[in-house]
Amino acid sequence: MLKHMGIVASGNIVAQSIQLGSLLILSRIYLPDDFGALAQVQSLATILAILATLQLHLTLPLSRSATSALDDVRSIELIGLGVLAIGAVCVMFFGPIVQIALLMSFFLGMTNTYTSFLIFRAHFNILAWVVIARAVVAVSLQIGFALLDVDNGLIWGAALTEIAFSIGLRLKIMGTNRLNSWRPGSALRLARDNKDFSLFGTQQEIVSVVAFMAPLFLFAIKYDDAIAGQYSMASRLIWAPTVLISRSIAQSLFHYYGQMDHIQLGTRREIRLYYGLIALVSVALSILFLFPGIVVWLLGTQWALAEQMTLALAIWAGVFLLSTPFRVLIRVLRLQRYQLIADICLLGLFLGLFAFFSGGSISLIWALVACGAIHSGLQIFLVLRKIKTL
Repeated sequence: MLKHMGIVASGNIVAQSIQLGSLLILSRIYLPDDFGALAQVQSLATILAILATLQLHLTLPLSRSATSALDDVRSIELIGLGVLAIGAVCVMFFGPIVQIALLMSFFLGMTNTYTSFLIFRAHFNILAWVVIARAVVAVSLQIGFALLDVDNGLIWGAALTEIAFSIGLRLKIMGTNRLNSWRPGSALRLARDNKDFSLFGTQQEIVSVVAFMAPLFLFAIKYDDAIAGQYSMASRLIWAPTVLISRSIAQSLFHYYGQMDHIQLGTRREIRLYYGLIALVSVALSILFLFPGIVVWLLGTQWALAEQMTLALAIWAGVFLLSTPFRVLIRVLRLQRYQLIADICLLGLFLGLFAFFSGGSISLIWALVACGAIHSGLQIFLVLRKIKTL
């Protein structure tokens, strides 16, 4: 497990280094409003991607054979195409941003599906190289589009990268001769037999993503687009590496737990993993707090407010990272309906803060961090309570 985690983490660290390094260039050739627009498109695409797969891609690492896993991949593809067709009709009356988000969401959902299959097969080397290549291609396109003066260059760079790598992963996994093997009946059975994922899991993930993405929109409503852009940059700096590291851990643990008949927490390797997580979070937070001004030095003085926001978001991200193993177990133990309740409460707290909080943007972020920490603690409680009954 630790070996697999190291491979995926190495790829994600390299990819994230490329993306963070690119900010030295992108932050000088794009405006804060551009980053705000990109964040909004990615937020919409992430939410719609949940519908594209109905969270059924998370069942793939739990499969017992490669044949059944491939059958499920094809069923999820068919579900995704159906959602895309319905969505295409619905977004005809919206602007290009929403339309791009819909297209991007389908390929993002398929990428998640193919990635889950690779996790099932323990092809972590491929996963590592894929995330590195995606980062290189996305950054190259975004810089190239800026030089060519293409409108919405940040958005198109991200979208085209997602499309290209989704198609590439399908060709790698499925080849070109399996398009005639989609079976609507199999897709319906997959969704029906896995209601914890297709029903409760889908609702839970949508609420969770909305809760975490809502500040990107609510800051613009409560304050202005400039502050929303500052928050978007701070989120990019903190949440992008956090999610990649969390994803590395989650992918390895999903393969590990998914193939077990009985889940046992507290083994030596899991304890070592948790010690490693605590050390990683501690070092990251120390760098931010011991070297004030690092964000401004890297990106420029126009991002001074974003630097203040990063300190609060870093603490939230640290708590989020420490709860990663428990979020994996929530899915393996099929506790999504309980997490749905917790996520609804978190979203309600966020909406209440933006509606009634009268302080400045920095104070508001610290309030959001407190809510996020309580939410992570609740997730840990749910898992530990369930483990005691096994």
